[in-house]
Amino acid sequence: MKKFIVSIICILLFVSILPVMGQDEAPETFSSGDWDYIENKDGITLTKYKGSETDLVIPGELDGKIVTQLEKELFMNNMNLVSVVMPDSITSTGANVFNGCAALKDVQLSTKLKAINTGLFRYCISLEQIMIPFTVTSINGFAFSDCIQLKEIILLSITSIGESAFDNCMSLTNVVVSGKLTTVHGRAFRDTPWLDAQTDEFVMMGKDVLIKYNGTDTDVEIPYGTTMISSAFEENYRIESVTIPETVNNIGQYAFREAVNLQNVNIPEYATTIGANAFNGCRSLTEIELPEGYVFKSLGGSAFRNNTQLSKINIPASITNLPDGVFADCPALTDFIIPASVTTVHKNAFLNSQNIHLYVTPGTDGERFAKEFEIPYDYSLQSVDDFIIKPEEEGIQIVRYTGKLFDVEVPAEINGERVISIGTAAFQNNNQVKRVILPLTIQSIGDWAFSYMEDLEYVQINGNVKKIGDNVFTGSDALKEIKLPETVEEIGTEPFSSPSATICAAPESAAYAALQAMGYTVQAYDACSPDEELLTLWAELNGMEITAEEICDCSICSETPGESADDALTNSGSDAAASDINIIRIPDGLSELTVDLLPAEAKELILIIPASVETIDEKILDGRTISIISDSGTAAESFATANGLKFVVQVNTLLGE
Repeated sequence: MKKFIVSIICILLFVSILPVMGQDEAPETFSSGDWDYIENKDGITLTKYKGSETDLVIPGELDGKIVTQLEKELFMNNMNLVSVVMPDSITSTGANVFNGCAALKDVQLSTKLKAINTGLFRYCISLEQIMIPFTVTSINGFAFSDCIQLKEIILLSITSIGESAFDNCMSLTNVVVSGKLTTVHGRAFRDTPWLDAQTDEFVMMGKDVLIKYNGTDTDVEIPYGTTMISSAFEENYRIESVTIPETVNNIGQYAFREAVNLQNVNIPEYATTIGANAFNGCRSLTEIELPEGYVFKSLGGSAFRNNTQLSKINIPASITNLPDGVFADCPALTDFIIPASVTTVHKNAFLNSQNIHLYVTPGTDGERFAKEFEIPYDYSLQSVDDFIIKPEEEGIQIVRYTGKLFDVEVPAEINGERVISIGTAAFQNNNQVKRVILPLTIQSIGDWAFSYMEDLEYVQINGNVKKIGDNVFTGSDALKEIKLPETVEEIGTEPFSSPSATICAAPESAAYAALQAMGYTVQAYDACSPDEELLTLWAELNGMEITAEEICDCSICSETPGESADDALTNSGSDAAASDINIIRIPDGLSELTVDLLPAEAKELILIIPASVETIDEKILDGRTISIISDSGTAAESFATANGLKFVVQVNTLLGE
């Protein structure tokens, strides 16, 4: 027993010293004098200073290794430092390296430094001046904020200035920039004497960046040529309408924050970005139209937060992220479409927007978000060709047909998903359409779907439809006939109003009984014309002198070898033949043929299979005799060959095309 316990302890000790699988090991730390450092790919990074110098020269080399980086917060809150010389070997620093060095007055930066990182000199309250090397192209957020003794800054090579970079620099009176400057983020020079001294109506910096509006108009037209709006209108309580020129591509942070009377603003067609808090607190805005297309890329956090009257806004398909608080505290925002392009929705994106109702695409992060946070949702509408569609978990619903064709064939698949239903009023009032062919995939037809169509003569309903809604054909008085398949289990009230339409259904079927109970005259299938498509097909088959044995063993075919299909059709009688032929055309565009698409009672079939079908379920063979017509080289031909089925190569005349 003791040996067992000792063995277990040894195993546990051994396991405890192993590195955790899948985790990166911390880099080894070295010490040299007053410094700790780690190695990087270009040299070493200084990670800790243990000295107490007031005038510090940072070494360019330790232990024969080049110093290239300073770790974040390396000297943060060091109260001893008065001056610092940085070696030219340093190319980058972490954030907040000198943050809070209250005694620091003089800094000599590396001539190879590329950026002044976030908060680098924040709260350096004794810093009076600093020379920015020409290698530096960006000043990051809060880099010099609260440097209350800083008097002058010269930025001749800078292209970007970050948020609040010089905020509350209470002594800053001279700022020099060049035309290279293209980006100035919000509040970059807030509460500085330099900005207060600017008296132009539109205060511009660098390459036409608007950083302040000094005018008094309620309706403002921003000058053409402006490329970016920084926090120019923040807390402007006067403006009511702003016209932004098409040259603006960036509406920056805080641009219109708390402009509480702003009612109208346009977003230019070529805008790419709306920054964080750009319209936060714009309580009078009721709607915003964002540019469609693939130019607009980014919405910042809390961009439209606390827009209490905002009820309408669109999200372009180019947006991938809805960040923290972007539509928080927007009680008037109700119907909201999250496009499928959005891959990330922050948990607080709609915080306290209690009336929100989302429209999402199945399988997307929008759907996940709605379910996880129990936000009411439906599946959103999309436009494909002439159809407005609504993706659902089971398949696609046709919400509206917007085309003007006389002859409409509803596709079996859209975007790789099966079309399973015709929605409420989907074709209603369309006076162009005369004929509609529904695919085998359709399972239900919604209320009023084909109502009030002046010229509608014919709708082919295939044999998988189970439900037909109320008033489906009401007001479509040109309708000549309608044939309801035996699969229909439910039919709504007053489906027809055409006085001359012939209604056919199978005598013992649920549809037959329901229609008779409503007072309609219902006839057997032979009272309706066979489907035009199938008649054309069979006529062409007859003319091709294909023998009965070569086609199928179906009930209309002669058992006499060599007798043509034409003779077989004649001998059987045309009415009987038309009734007994089980020819099913699989809709073009369908990629998978499954057993649920075939009527269960049909045992002898000719299947016309398009080249789009790539997969065929072998279950279609169970208890059936099947012949296949398709193009050469298709999956249908391979399926027929593999299963010993009769296969006929399709030609255009075969289909009457």
